Amino acid sequence: MGKKKITVIGGGLGAMTAVCQLMRQPNAAELYEIDIYQMGWRLGGKGASGVNPEKGHRVEEHGIHFWFGFYENAFMLMKEVYKGLDRPPHAPLATFDKAFRPQPYMVFTEHVDNNWVDWKIDFPKLPGKVGDGVFNDPVAEIFTAAFNYIAMEFRKHFSGKNGGCLGQLLGKVLGRQGRHTLKGPLEKIVQDMEKTIEKDVIHDIEKHLRVTGKLLSNPKYHGPENLEAQLDNLDNLAKWIWDVLGELVHGDNLLRRLWTTIDFTLAFARGMLSDGVVSVQNGKLVLDFTIINDHDYANWLILHGMDAAYAREFPPVKSMYDGPFAFFRGNVQAPNVEAGTALNIFLRLAVTCKEDVMWRMQAGMGDTIFAPFYLWLQKHFPENVRFHFFHKATHLQLAADKKTVEAIEFEKQVRLKPGLDQYDPLIPCKDGLLCWPSRPVYEQLDPAQVKTLQKEHINLESNWSGWTGGEPVIKRAGTDFHEVVIGASLASLPDFCSELIDQNPAWSVMLDKVGTVQTQAFQLWLTKKPEELGVDPQKILSCYVEPLDTFAEMNQVLAREEWQHLPKKPEYLAYVCGAFEDAGRIPPYKVTSFPENQQEEVFGNMQNFIEQRLRHILPGAFDASGNFDWSILVDPDNGVGAARLRYQYWRANIDPSERYVFSLAGSSKYRLRTDESGFSNVFLTGDWIQNGFNIGFVEGAVISGILTARAVSGDADIPIFTPW
Repeated sequence: MGKKKITVIGGGLGAMTAVCQLMRQPNAAELYEIDIYQMGWRLGGKGASGVNPEKGHRVEEHGIHFWFGFYENAFMLMKEVYKGLDRPPHAPLATFDKAFRPQPYMVFTEHVDNNWVDWKIDFPKLPGKVGDGVFNDPVAEIFTAAFNYIAMEFRKHFSGKNGGCLGQLLGKVLGRQGRHTLKGPLEKIVQDMEKTIEKDVIHDIEKHLRVTGKLLSNPKYHGPENLEAQLDNLDNLAKWIWDVLGELVHGDNLLRRLWTTIDFTLAFARGMLSDGVVSVQNGKLVLDFTIINDHDYANWLILHGMDAAYAREFPPVKSMYDGPFAFFRGNVQAPNVEAGTALNIFLRLAVTCKEDVMWRMQAGMGDTIFAPFYLWLQKHFPENVRFHFFHKATHLQLAADKKTVEAIEFEKQVRLKPGLDQYDPLIPCKDGLLCWPSRPVYEQLDPAQVKTLQKEHINLESNWSGWTGGEPVIKRAGTDFHEVVIGASLASLPDFCSELIDQNPAWSVMLDKVGTVQTQAFQLWLTKKPEELGVDPQKILSCYVEPLDTFAEMNQVLAREEWQHLPKKPEYLAYVCGAFEDAGRIPPYKVTSFPENQQEEVFGNMQNFIEQRLRHILPGAFDASGNFDWSILVDPDNGVGAARLRYQYWRANIDPSERYVFSLAGSSKYRLRTDESGFSNVFLTGDWIQNGFNIGFVEGAVISGILTARAVSGDADIPIFTPW
């Protein structure tokens, strides 16, 4: 029997993970021939980036990309890839440790009394090593960690009020009020636990918060017989704390944060208990987040007692909307995200990260992630894995029995120049790092076509390009492929899978129920240093004003750029991104003016953000009258005033391959698994399939790829590491 021939459509994270995992299997070189077809000139999907050869090799991204410490499978894969590259020690991004660096803190913003107020959170060094595949028992840690944290916060902020007359009143009067007595046998358990809590607590509330965490983390005290008492305990604890803090939170920002943090924790604990998210199996606590996925996250928290006046704007809640662009059709007045999916992500962040909560890539995402993928496969499996750039899938044709795909039609977008058999997609940049360019390597393409591409400013990654120079290519089952892996984005499926969608109604339901959203982003290169701008280095800010709600300083990327042509080089690099509302009517692809119109709308949003919103973040970029100093924007053309903004980078992510996948309330159950295409030789992969995360995070896409590799290989033992 010959090798299994696999055609992969799309080069995003799910697809590349699937290919790498297949080729990591024993005897893979004897088992597989894999052809990867990619529209345009680079891999990466929404994670693609490019260096601009005409502008200092500056890195241009789809948006802001960080990795979180709970990306266990993703980090494990990248460690293996970097090890396999075997780069010289002096090379840039030579090892995993040089490619990823921990991020020490992040900042939430809150709108308080008509002002934006920062909430800086420093991350402690966390136990374990990212990508080591080892978890302790994080389910049991959830409640202990959560309640110990709010107990410490209570001590820290409440003790600050413990010095004067007010502090004496709180300590001697309110501090002496006893807790409510629990009904049933849990009261004796609580009393025994209280005796073991340290004696130096400043308030009985602190003691009881710690006891509650211990109580909830022990499987012995769960179950129907204890549910009423557990919920009663949480309800009375909330009332007790409000009696102490309620009159103070409106005039004290720290106490307001303390209350909302406690209120939030009590609400999700109450909801997990009453809705059965947490239960006991074989003597251990287990979690099932799908139970609450028909609810929106904030609505679910409010349903379980969180104060509606604070819930939607409280950063640990709001960030679960801002991070995944969870606004229906990009409308910031319509936030919507599944409760279970969001809670899963929040708890992963809270108790399953290792080393550090966040990690910075030390180059563009394309050059930190997808160039190593490409180079690793080319180095180790050049005869098994072939890349076909500039191949746009246009149609999957079903066989007569409607059970398999018998042909795949592509548009070969451009021809290579005479005498060249294969396109080499990477270019050498600073210190020799191989990077994806922000446009094709024209020197490798047919000169006549290049002339037209450049003259008409054709973007071969856009469906609205208007390009007509492509040629049809057909690949047939049996001869060219045995199985197909669809790794393209969810929104692009209708463009080439119409027969499959018509044949299998589950596809239509998934496309209708899951949905996608446009995003927008921009980057600014400034000639002032962080201290001159009045900002802490490495600042990451979330939960800011909609829709451009996320900001990040990305100075580590400057080290990869070359600005020799400038007399004054950039000293600060800022990224901003957010959701982008759908146009009232998204036109057919023949309306080639649409991308430019959307780009100009984002440009206007960028300018408005700088003039109206950036001062809170970068006060040193403004004069005493509150006017932005346009002269600090890098511009070799030496434009005047706001004209310098035209040299910066901005983008409207409107193409199907760029749209972010939703996790709307009630939608995860409509996602298909990798082996649920309904066609025997078709597998699905990407962050849009059923993968246990069901939200647009790196880890979900990687797990999708592993699931696909399991299905294609028939090896269910390819490991996936999850904490619960």
